[in-house]
Amino acid sequence: MPNSIHPTRKSPLPLRKASLLLTSLLVLGCKEIEDSSWKYHSGVHIGDWLDFRGGRLRLGHDTIYRGDSAIALVRDHQDRILDQVLVVQALADTTTGRYIGKTQSP
Repeated sequence: MPNSIHPTRKSPLPLRKASLLLTSLLVLGCKEIEDSSWKYHSGVHIGDWLDFRGGRLRLGHDTIYRGDSAIALVRDHQDRILDQVLVVQALADTTTGRYIGKTQSP
């Protein structure tokens, strides 16, 4: 018997398309972050170099893990003309740090 108080409705098509686009951008952004190594620049310091390819660090959604422990949140990833910037946030507060992307050739 359908619930007349909260009828189920399908999301409008534009909303579904926007959601799919945002999900795709997030996945592509994570791939870019994981395919680069990151040198510390300023602010919160979680390591001199962040490299997700070696297995010590991993990225899960917007969280950076060392082993099974969360160590920081990813707040922003910017592709600039000459470089990339990764902005991370400490877990304990809202302070942020910046890392500069160093893409390595295969």
